[in-house]
Amino acid sequence: QYEYSYKHYQAEQPEQEPRHVPVEVLREPKQLAKTMPWSFAHGLSRKDLPVAEIKGQVQRLVKELIELLSKTTEEDMTEKAVTMRIVSIAKGLSILSKAEMQEIYSQLLSVFTVEEQRTSFKTLFFDAVLMSSTPEAIKFLKEKMINREINKVQQVAILLWLPNSLMMPTEEVLEELFTLIQSEQIKSCQMTENIARMSMATLLHKACLVKDRQGGYPTWVLGEFCTPESPIITEKFLPYLLRQMEQTQSWEKKNEIIVTLSMMPRQEVVAKMIPLVEGRVQGQVVPYMSRMLALWTLAAVGKEVQPQVVE
Repeated sequence: QYEYSYKHYQAEQPEQEPRHVPVEVLREPKQLAKTMPWSFAHGLSRKDLPVAEIKGQVQRLVKELIELLSKTTEEDMTEKAVTMRIVSIAKGLSILSKAEMQEIYSQLLSVFTVEEQRTSFKTLFFDAVLMSSTPEAIKFLKEKMINREINKVQQVAILLWLPNSLMMPTEEVLEELFTLIQSEQIKSCQMTENIARMSMATLLHKACLVKDRQGGYPTWVLGEFCTPESPIITEKFLPYLLRQMEQTQSWEKKNEIIVTLSMMPRQEVVAKMIPLVEGRVQGQVVPYMSRMLALWTLAAVGKEVQPQVVE
C-alpha cells in the first residue's frame, strides 16, 4: 500500500537535510498528498494539486461505476476493470479533506434517486474512503457511523478491515477511533462493540506494541506513530478494557474482553489473567470457558511480558 517518499516532498525544500515528513504535514491532506509519488506519475503538479479537478473526476468515476454495476454480472466485472476503477476513486479521495469528501458524498447522494442505486453508491463510496486510508478518511467514516448513516453490516465490514487498511495510525487518528468505540452507536450492539474493541486492539498491537512494528509501517518516512508507553494505551484503551471487564456482570462479555486483551502485551494484563486462570475472582467461581480463554490470553501475552511469571 505504501508509495510515500520524503524525497519528493523534500525536492521543494533542497536546503533542508533529509528527515521524516513533519508531523504537521500528516495533518494537512493537501501537503501530505505532495509526498505521494503516484500523484506525480499521473501528471499532477507538486506545487498546486488541482483539487477541484480531482473532485470532478471522483464524481464522474462514481457515476460511471454505479451505472456499470447496475448492468454488470459477476462474470464481466473483471473485464470491465471494476476493481481498478474503485482504486482510482480511492486515490482521488486520499488527497481530499473530510469536508471535501462530505461535499462529494452529499452531491452524489442527491443524484441517485433509485433506492438500489443509493444503496450501491453508499457501499461503494464508504469502501473507497476506507481504501484511501488517510486520517481525513477515518474522521469522515467515524462521523458517518456516529450519525447512523452507515448500516450495521457495513459498520462491521469497515471495522474488520480497518487494521489492515489504515496506513497512518497517527496519535490523532487513534484518539478518534477510541472515541468511536465508546459511542452509543457502537455500544448499542454487542457484536459491533466487540468487533470495534478487537479492531482497535489489533491496530494498537500492529502500530504500537509489537517489536517489529517499524517494519509494518514506513516509519523511515513518516516517523514512529506510537510506542508501548503511548498514552492511548497506558492511560486510555487498556484501562478502558480492564474497567469494562470488571464492571460487566456478563461472563459472555468478559470472555470477549479477555480475548481482546490477548493483543495487549502489558504487565497489567498478566496481573488480571492469573486470578482468572486460577479459577476465583473476588469470591466468584470463574466458568471453565473463561479460565481457558484467560489461559490462552496469558500464554499469548507472556511471550513478550514476564515470561517466567507466566510460565
